[in-house]
Amino acid sequence: MKALCFLFGAALALVFVTAFSAPAKAEPYDDYLKGFISVLLKYEQHQANISVDVKSGHVSLAGLAENTSQADVRKRLFAINGVRGVTFGKANAPNITHNAQPKPANLKAATAGKYKWPKRLLFAPAIADPRSPRFSAGFHNYFGNNKLSSVGTVSFGETLSLVDMMYDGTGDRWEIRNHEFDLNFQGAVFSIFDLDGVSKDLVNSDFWAALALSWRRRTDWGDFSAMSRVFHQSSHLGDEYILFNKIGEQDRVNLSYEGLDLTMAWQPGMGYGMKYYAGGGYLFGRDPSSLDPWSAKVGMEVEWPKEKWGIYPVAAVHIQTFEDTGFEPDLSVVGGLQFNDPALEDRQIRILLSYFNGYSPNGQFYDEQLEYVGLGFQYQF
Repeated sequence: MKALCFLFGAALALVFVTAFSAPAKAEPYDDYLKGFISVLLKYEQHQANISVDVKSGHVSLAGLAENTSQADVRKRLFAINGVRGVTFGKANAPNITHNAQPKPANLKAATAGKYKWPKRLLFAPAIADPRSPRFSAGFHNYFGNNKLSSVGTVSFGETLSLVDMMYDGTGDRWEIRNHEFDLNFQGAVFSIFDLDGVSKDLVNSDFWAALALSWRRRTDWGDFSAMSRVFHQSSHLGDEYILFNKIGEQDRVNLSYEGLDLTMAWQPGMGYGMKYYAGGGYLFGRDPSSLDPWSAKVGMEVEWPKEKWGIYPVAAVHIQTFEDTGFEPDLSVVGGLQFNDPALEDRQIRILLSYFNGYSPNGQFYDEQLEYVGLGFQYQF
C-alpha cells in the first residue's frame, strides 16, 4: 500500500509541476466567457448592446443602462467560474444610490437585474473524500473482508451558506478587500448496508454536523480558498446487524468525538481544471478517550471541461492519515463524469468509479483495514 501511495504521490507532483510550468492558454475560454456573459446580460439582466471584452478572465463592460447597479452586475459575474475581475468602461453611467429613484417608466428595467445569488460555495468539498457531506448512493465490493463483501452505501447531507454578504451591503456575501468570507453549516448521515444479508441489513451509520468559516481570494495566480470547521461525529451499528451477528455490548465501540480542522486549497489558472488541497485536524471530547487526536490530509482534483459542454470527465485523489492508526495513509481515488454547466458550478451531478485502500472510514470499524472498488452517484447543490 505504501508503494501505491508513493506512486500516486509522484503522479500528483508531476501533474503539479506540469500545471505550474505550462503556459496558460486562456483565449479559447475567454471567448466562451465573452459569449456567455453577453447572453446572460441580455436575457437575465435585460441589457442589450453591451460591449463585453474578456482577457485572461478579466471582464470589461461598457454601455450598461443608466439605471443599472454596477455592484449587482459585478456580483453576478463573479459567481461565474473563471471570472477574475470586472471593470466598467467610461460609457457607464454612475451607479444608482439608495436615495436616487428611477423614473416610473424605467422601474421594470431597474429591477430586472436583481437575481438570486447562486449556490456556489467559497470552498468546495473534496470529491474523493468519503466523508464529504453530500447526497450520494453507491455499491462497494470489499476485498478480503471476513464480515462484508457486497455493500450498499448512501449519504444524505450538504454544505449550506448561512452568511453570504457582499461588501456593497446589498447582496449575500461578506467581502473585505477582495477577500470573500462565508459562514457554513454542514450536516450529513453516512450509512452502509450488507447487500448479502437477508434483509439488506443496516451495518453502520455515522452522524456528522459542523459549523464552518470559509474564505476565498481570487488572484492572477488562481483561486485560493480555505475552510475551518468545528464538528461532531457519532457512529452507530444497525440493530439487525447486531442481532444476526450476535454482537455483544463488549464488542461495540461507542465512537463519538468533536474536532477542529483546517483545509486550504489552490486552483491555478482559470479557476478550475486543477485543484490542490491540504489540511489537518485535532479531535477533542473523544469517546473512547484512548483515541489519538491528530490527522492530516492532502488531495488533488482534475476536471476536463469543454466549452459549452455540460458533461465532462473528473478525477480526484484524497489521502488522509490519522495518528490513531500510526499515520498510515488512507487512499481514496475516484474518476468519472460530471454533469453541470462548467461556468456556473451549481447542482453538480457525478457518476464515479472509486477505489479505497486504508483504514475504514465507517465509524464502528475505524481500526480495521479496508480495500474496495465501487460505482456511485453524487449529487451536490
